[in-house]
Amino acid sequence: MAKRTLVALILLLLALALFGWLGYIELRAEEPRRAIVSLEMWLSGNWVVPQINGWTYYNKPPVFNWIMALFFTMTGSFSEWVVRLPSLLSFLVLGLLHYRYVKKYLNGRVALLSSLFWLTSADLLFYGSVNTGEIDPFYALVVYLQVVIIFQGFYHQKYWKLFLWSYLLTAVGFLTKGLPSLAFQALTLLGGALYFRKFRILFGVKHLLGIALLVILCGAYLYLYDQKDDAAAFFVRQFKEASQRTGLETRLSDTLWQFLFFPWRLIQLMLPWSLLLVFFFHPTFKKQLFENKWLGYSVIFVLFNIGLYWISGDFKARYYYMFLPFILTWFAYFFDQNQEKLLRTTRVLFGLFSVIVILFPFMMLVPAFIPQTAVLPGIAWRVAVMVLLALITLWVYFKGPSRILAIVLLMVVARIGLNLYYLPALQADKNVMYYRETMAEMLEITGDEPIYLYGRAHHFPSDASIGPITFEETTLTTAPLIAYQIPYYITRHNHHILQFTERLEPGRYYIARAELLVGLEYKALFRFEDKWQQRQMVLIRP
Repeated sequence: MAKRTLVALILLLLALALFGWLGYIELRAEEPRRAIVSLEMWLSGNWVVPQINGWTYYNKPPVFNWIMALFFTMTGSFSEWVVRLPSLLSFLVLGLLHYRYVKKYLNGRVALLSSLFWLTSADLLFYGSVNTGEIDPFYALVVYLQVVIIFQGFYHQKYWKLFLWSYLLTAVGFLTKGLPSLAFQALTLLGGALYFRKFRILFGVKHLLGIALLVILCGAYLYLYDQKDDAAAFFVRQFKEASQRTGLETRLSDTLWQFLFFPWRLIQLMLPWSLLLVFFFHPTFKKQLFENKWLGYSVIFVLFNIGLYWISGDFKARYYYMFLPFILTWFAYFFDQNQEKLLRTTRVLFGLFSVIVILFPFMMLVPAFIPQTAVLPGIAWRVAVMVLLALITLWVYFKGPSRILAIVLLMVVARIGLNLYYLPALQADKNVMYYRETMAEMLEITGDEPIYLYGRAHHFPSDASIGPITFEETTLTTAPLIAYQIPYYITRHNHHILQFTERLEPGRYYIARAELLVGLEYKALFRFEDKWQQRQMVLIRP
């Protein structure tokens, strides 16, 4: 088997793994929140102020919702696969662009490996590319482009491109996820200027015009926002969203725990490729890392920016996606450069991989004996397919053109195993995947008529602060918190926003917490559970 044939097989199976089950499981984690904001935006025509249940949603700006709404328009569907499509495509586009840039500034071998490492790192492959209704793969693409534009501007001395395009991307990032994009821009510019010894360029007219572009774009949005809602309250919330992710607003014990275990957690995200760290023990490690401008700049980017996350008391893997392509390039580069120089290290590493590959076909038999998966329809053919793919991987590893590419293939096959075994078992667990079928049962009663959410508004304080220093405080009011799958699956079906109201009117369908209806005369038409808030909900029609 030629190397090109193996790469083609990997990409074909990866496409099948990523797209074949895109809408299989119901939305979970952050996915339904992104979906319902986008869906209400599409239905209401209010493209400026994000809303949930018809009331302002302050936590995130709207760019990702605009993109998701565009996909609703292009496909004519509000289904799960459409919700997941924008970030999944962002994940793949980032891998393609990374290949292009690394090939240009390093070489084709490292470009291929680092891009495949990105596409098959453990967290991205088994979580990030499954729950792609979340914002983070798209945001990682925006930040990645922002960082690359800054590199190209310094490297090629094209400063107009550097400042105008990077600040344009900063504006897109700010209108996607708020203040973190400003930190990425400032710290990356500072690090790049020091690395390329062009510090004076930061004080030039081109930089001022870049800043002006950012202010104009973000200011225009905030002006439009202020015509419909309170822009100051929105900005305070953006500040809070950013500051509460740092160690300034978490317990000291959580911050210390994060500081100590952060490197290990980061390594876990990139398994199995983080095992290539063993090649960093070559005595010329530091020299090799800085002998190429792309590599050296990537080190500067990571060092200047990751510290804010290192001291955070709240580790969420998806917050680190923008760092991974650059770090994975280090692994790919050192493997490429040193595998023949460090023969003992290479033998030990591939000895470990050999054990995993040999055991892989047996691992694919295990689900046939686990109660949760043994009862799946067609378990025999699922096992047969996975054992066959595992045996092909075994053959490729020992007889193919590249053992490292064979491990990439193993990761892709493992993802297909997740699709065939884990996702059906997960969807069949009604304690976890509860809302899609439950809302469908309720909608058999209400048909296409609007449903309203009855209850009391949710009031909560928010402030712009850094540690103990507070600049601004406000109280925000939103619809009451309920599991976001509830409004998504209702609205997706009947195309009516689940409007929150504090009044009951005769003839309308309402869902409400059961305890809020105590003392009222009503007939419960349907009961279900809000598993997130752990409350009983009731459908009524006064």
